[in-house]
Amino acid sequence: MRELLGFLETQGGVLDESEPLPGPAHFGDGQGELEALVSDLALYVPGTIGVLRLDGEDAQRFCNSMLTNNFRDMAPGDSNHSAITDNKGRIEAFVDGHMIAPGRFILVFDGADMEWAHDRLDMYIIMDPIDLTLLHETHTLLHLSGPSAAEELANLGMYPEGQATEFEGGVVLPSDRTGRPGWDLLVRHDLAQEIWGQLRDSGATPIGTWAAEAGRIRAGIPRFPQDIGKRAFPHEMGLRDRICSFTKGCYMGQEVINRMDTMGRLNKRLVQIALQEPLSTPTEAMADDAPIGTLTSFTRVGPPIALGILRPVVWEEGSTLQVDSRDASSLGPVRLS
Repeated sequence: MRELLGFLETQGGVLDESEPLPGPAHFGDGQGELEALVSDLALYVPGTIGVLRLDGEDAQRFCNSMLTNNFRDMAPGDSNHSAITDNKGRIEAFVDGHMIAPGRFILVFDGADMEWAHDRLDMYIIMDPIDLTLLHETHTLLHLSGPSAAEELANLGMYPEGQATEFEGGVVLPSDRTGRPGWDLLVRHDLAQEIWGQLRDSGATPIGTWAAEAGRIRAGIPRFPQDIGKRAFPHEMGLRDRICSFTKGCYMGQEVINRMDTMGRLNKRLVQIALQEPLSTPTEAMADDAPIGTLTSFTRVGPPIALGILRPVVWEEGSTLQVDSRDASSLGPVRLS
């Protein structure tokens, strides 16, 4: 990854030391990069990714028992969004799960401590014949989105068909991490610069973290750990339908999550907020002179929008709150399907 990021600087990538995510903040035109992300072909390097591969005849059963979504009924090529939760149902990591072949799964983490993730899963394998491999130590993850993304990948011999697909040197995995349908390309380190150049030459616009984060925030997709805090549940993050199965069987935290689903009462929710001016750091939000939560993610380009875990007083669209003594407007709770 370090070599690729150095290469991207030679390609015009501009670093911003105040930006917490590694990698170029932009390539000279953050607003133009956001427009490319919205309507064209965009190429991005997610900077906080960890990847685990699970191999073994019990891998499918194991994933189903450890993660919140339904792995039991997956077939080769299938993917889903999921999470690791603790015994109280609180989110500990976000995971994109991909079944590559019978007995082989790839789990993509964003923002998690990968030593913790490896040890957490390894602790529960016990006597199961399952091997865990940290792929991000040997592979780089690129992300491509846009209406012609599948066609361009097919032209390069990667052949995505709406599902996880292996090719020589890596694997293509469906992902909407920037808020639009796209593809994660997990490729060997030695191929990363070459494939980046091929995609750029095919018409993809390189984008930095500013544009990618703006896409994610506009789509209402929370990032781990910055938007989660220490006690966040899937329902509070608007992720009930995105990461949870209520029919697949038991996993850690399932009873609490099911009870929350039955009761239907929440004290806080992930909410989108329209700001008068952009933010640069996480900021406390107020309503009626009382703190109601913290805005944790905010756009650097495009309309100033933030995400925050906020109390019910501003859940209604159009509600007014104060951020840095300025009025802001609630766009309502995030509800991802």
